[in-house]
Amino acid sequence: MSREIAVDLGERSYRVLLSPLREWNGIELPEIGSEGQGLLVSDDRVGPLWADRVGEGFRRRGLATRTSLFPAGEKSKRWETLLGLYDACLEVEIRRDGWILALGGGVAGDLAGFAAATYLRGVAFIQIPTSLLAMVDSSVGGKVGIDYAGAKNLVGAFHQPRLVLAAPEFLSTLPDEELANGLAEVVKAGLIGDPALFALLEERVEPIWRREEPVLEEMIARAIAVKARIVEEDEREAGLRQVLNLGHTLGHALEASRGFGEIRHGEAVAVGLVAACQLSHQMGLAPEGLRDRVERLLERHRLPTRARGCTWEEVEPWIRFDKKTRADGIRFVLTGNIGDVSVHRRVPMASIREAASYVLA
Repeated sequence: MSREIAVDLGERSYRVLLSPLREWNGIELPEIGSEGQGLLVSDDRVGPLWADRVGEGFRRRGLATRTSLFPAGEKSKRWETLLGLYDACLEVEIRRDGWILALGGGVAGDLAGFAAATYLRGVAFIQIPTSLLAMVDSSVGGKVGIDYAGAKNLVGAFHQPRLVLAAPEFLSTLPDEELANGLAEVVKAGLIGDPALFALLEERVEPIWRREEPVLEEMIARAIAVKARIVEEDEREAGLRQVLNLGHTLGHALEASRGFGEIRHGEAVAVGLVAACQLSHQMGLAPEGLRDRVERLLERHRLPTRARGCTWEEVEPWIRFDKKTRADGIRFVLTGNIGDVSVHRRVPMASIREAASYVLA
């Protein structure tokens, strides 16, 4: 059964299609013409598993595709890898009517999307997320970029995809730790805007981990819908979209303090969500018991709620360097209850430190 979520951005609108891979050939894709060259970008873990099958489907639709692989991992999100993609575009002779297809997790989407945003001042691209994290988060919204000077996504752009294609089968080859990695963002989506999604995560733990397609489809579709609604109202993160960073202020600081890669993004976000709930409680916003409920859910989905071995002295400089920080102070996304979040300005660093001390050990 196929599900479709629309992302309404006027002339930059697009569809997110969630459908079993076996049904892709029967889906109408008017977004894709029969002319132009396509470059399928993936990493050296995902590519050998799925690139031939996905690429053949596009070739049958008349889009000639070639594949370019890069080393898997966050450390590939750098200038050198991006320059390699530009070289591949030249070799394939990508022109203004060409396409870049991002097959993989968030790193593939960020890299390929940034290449698409900047090559020839912008060419079309399709997001084909194969990890849960990419399906529910990075593939939707048009934020693309690379890491620089030790900071995550410091150099980037907004470049919306023409189409997002996702299939539950991709999760069949996803390691358990990567499924958990994505579930942190699903928990976040439930906290931000969908109490029913949060309840589903509490009630359907075993079916989710058995990777039963119906529950995965429902979970993924609801999480995408939360993000799509927010992106529609604030495409370029001028205000409301900042709520999508719930748990990310401390989360990104944890990642950066370890040089990216030692702590998975979802693991860092899980710890950040607990800290955000603790800070929300300290400031009188969150009801009694919310933090404990979030902790229990994260632990049931095999996610950490503490950052063992990390200290405040290590993460504090990165919190000050957070992208949400402005001249008027540090901004922090806080929660009142499930489905009720907001951005707070000028949060005192002493309060942030007190909340962080709950999860740092």
